[in-house]
Amino acid sequence: VSVGMIGYAHNAAVNYTTVVTPHLMNQLTLAFNRESPNQGPPPSLNGKDLMDLGANVKAFTNFPTMNVSISNWSGIGLGQTINSPQTTYEVGDIVSWSAGRHNIRFGADWQIFRLDIISYYLSGGSISFSGQLLGDPGKVNAGNASAEFLLGLGSSWRQQSVSTWSLKNNYPGFFVQDDWRVSSRLSVNLGLRWEPVFDFHEGRGKEATFVPGQQSTVFKNAPLGLLFVGDKGYDNTIIPPDWNNIAPRIGLAYQLTPKTVIRSAYGMF
Repeated sequence: VSVGMIGYAHNAAVNYTTVVTPHLMNQLTLAFNRESPNQGPPPSLNGKDLMDLGANVKAFTNFPTMNVSISNWSGIGLGQTINSPQTTYEVGDIVSWSAGRHNIRFGADWQIFRLDIISYYLSGGSISFSGQLLGDPGKVNAGNASAEFLLGLGSSWRQQSVSTWSLKNNYPGFFVQDDWRVSSRLSVNLGLRWEPVFDFHEGRGKEATFVPGQQSTVFKNAPLGLLFVGDKGYDNTIIPPDWNNIAPRIGLAYQLTPKTVIRSAYGMF
């Protein structure tokens, strides 16, 4: 807190197990997680910006940032004001069935992810004084950066508008697994998992890509090749969903002698 950074984390989980029959069991899990990091200027400097130093600039009200760099002397950096709460909801269900030599489990897991970001990075401006403006022609580092600072002669200036994102995504996963006791010495584990991958969605459509030679119809004055959600081929998302993430697993355990067991496994993730 003393340096202007504070964060909270909250999480909760509920698991409910139901024994349907001696051979059939169901496990339901509900979970919630939320993190709320908040970063800003230290309290002693809160409310200060370049205008307080006499600069003729306009800063974003109530969320000042200030970045001053003076070569070989000193500097001030308050350009990281950001709030980025992140929330995840999860629901999972696993069904277990055992009979004879088989112990079969199958289920699904679904996560809903959301990230909201408000960033005031460099909204108050960033200026540097290098000494090059008052230096002798043809000589490197001959000027006085602190003198340029006192005169207000900066060598570079950068300022950004306030940035906001609202990102949402879904992460589903499905699996089936069989623990099969083939004989008194050999056990086989067979499994298959499917995890389709989807692109995130920005709540205000702030997604873009680059396709050489194609003109945007969403923003007709955009540079050639710069496309956005809603343009041809990118009606709803920039990155198409990936449906082919099939992940098999196989494991073997063989009891060679009463005191020796050989194990091997293979999987794709």
